[in-house]
Amino acid sequence: MKAVLDTLDPHWDLPYPTFNWAPSTRNGKVQGKLTSCNCKNKGKRPFTIKDILYADDTAIILLSREHLKRAMELLVVHFKQFGLEVHTGNNLDANPKSKTKAKFFPGKYYPPNEILQKTQDIPVHKNNFIPFSEDFLYLGCIITSDLRDDAEIKRRIKLAKGTFGALKKDVLSNKKMIWKTRKQVYESFVLSHLLFGCESWNAGEDTFKQLEVFHNDCMRGILKLTRFTAHFLHGLRTEDLLRKCKMMPIKNKIELQRARWIEKLAKMTENRTTRKLMTSWISQPRPTGRPQNTIRSGYAKSIARFLNKDNGKYEGDLASWVDTATSSKWGNLIETKLSLKK
Repeated sequence: MKAVLDTLDPHWDLPYPTFNWAPSTRNGKVQGKLTSCNCKNKGKRPFTIKDILYADDTAIILLSREHLKRAMELLVVHFKQFGLEVHTGNNLDANPKSKTKAKFFPGKYYPPNEILQKTQDIPVHKNNFIPFSEDFLYLGCIITSDLRDDAEIKRRIKLAKGTFGALKKDVLSNKKMIWKTRKQVYESFVLSHLLFGCESWNAGEDTFKQLEVFHNDCMRGILKLTRFTAHFLHGLRTEDLLRKCKMMPIKNKIELQRARWIEKLAKMTENRTTRKLMTSWISQPRPTGRPQNTIRSGYAKSIARFLNKDNGKYEGDLASWVDTATSSKWGNLIETKLSLKK
């Protein structure tokens, strides 16, 4: 797929999205600011993202509906030269469906009537079209127009609940099986469904609270307790419940996943797109109102927690995060903060 798209470059006459990026090292010293970058930052370097490739899946970021129409014309013609076909919907079919879909990400105060106009199907040739999708499932995760993960987290809870229900009677609540095996089954099947992709989740505290509620309900289900019997008859608080089951709080589980991903980010070379995006920004004025939480701000909170910067100013200069995450101290910090040491 990459070879096919590379040969398209001479014919591509559309602009790519441009970001500003400040290197994490300057004059041999680690900078590593995660959220304090702005358009006046010295040493900024612009870079573009052409496409996002994963196996035979391709995502292309375009700046307008007109650019999308032109891009589809180019892609359909170019792919035919290699014997490939862009899968589109056909109005002549009884149930027209298209595997190729478009996604529109409006601004915070975008008028609803303009959103409706911009999300009309994109015509391709005579009877073919490409539809717009509200909730797009890509690589196992739902991508919504507001770029939040609330819908994805609710879907993960639903999937994990189904897995827990299927395993509860014969395995998880079966006292004939040793606890170590039951715990491994719960972590391997239920938690893997629940926390898939959690290291990059962007959601509010109320959504993460739903994960805690589900996790605690699972612990009661394994012990064959209800909320009433656990609290009023046995006097078990949440901390007691987790200690009895030898389980980690779900928040710590997410922090552990994030810590492992942050370590990988720190070890990436600076020319990697993933690393660049962590310290990049766009040269546009900030919209009115409170800014939406981002993945980067979540990482900054986690890093500040591990670096003992719990004064609330986690979005300041975290200049030592790259050095620390790539050193042997990182594992000890994680173990201490998340109480992993026995």
